[in-house]
Amino acid sequence: MEQVDGFRLLGRDEVELLLDAHCIETTAKHVHSRLVGAYLEGRMEGSEIEGAIELLRAFLEGTDFRAVRASHPELAGSQRARVRLWRDRDGAAHWEQLPPD
Repeated sequence: MEQVDGFRLLGRDEVELLLDAHCIETTAKHVHSRLVGAYLEGRMEGSEIEGAIELLRAFLEGTDFRAVRASHPELAGSQRARVRLWRDRDGAAHWEQLPPD
């Protein structure tokens, strides 16, 4: 399976974003784009990858990133950060900032 930078798959409905040089929104967009590309090209497959793609899509469409960056400046790309995304039973995407490694 191909590795995608900025991302750890924790399960079908749970991923970890690893922010470094980019904000939370840009990192999520890059990871989503690379996962979709790898999936369509057959380099990554399976229900966990499909779930991660759908989770990232829901997160990107349903999050007010301007508000996130304003209330969490550490997620604006100025420093390393970790963010866990997960989907609840109703399919809604949620996120939380994790402690640094």
